[in-house]
Amino acid sequence: MNFDVEKIDDAIVFRLREPRLDAEISGLVKREVAEAIRKNDAGKLAIDLTSVESCDSSGLGALLVAHRLAAAAKGVAVFVGVSERLLKLLEITRLDQLLTLAPSESEAMKILKGE
Repeated sequence: MNFDVEKIDDAIVFRLREPRLDAEISGLVKREVAEAIRKNDAGKLAIDLTSVESCDSSGLGALLVAHRLAAAAKGVAVFVGVSERLLKLLEITRLDQLLTLAPSESEAMKILKGE
């Protein structure tokens, strides 16, 4: 799986550099997000999905786990750069009403800072 993690102030930016968020990598995403939160002792999380072109139910599960892990760490997860296709899937499943979405990393950082 291709990704990188960066800590910016008291927030974590997790950049997923994969075209598919599916059963093949969803378990790895969950594990790496959990590890990033634990290692950096931070619950403020921006997950960059700009490279993701498709997502299945396992991928949606990984997004929900990231959301819950951030909340459990007294923070929030913001999902960045969601494609039209993924946004449509989030709307169909009504997850767009639960998850916090941002068009860019800079907008996500503003949300995480409470601006």
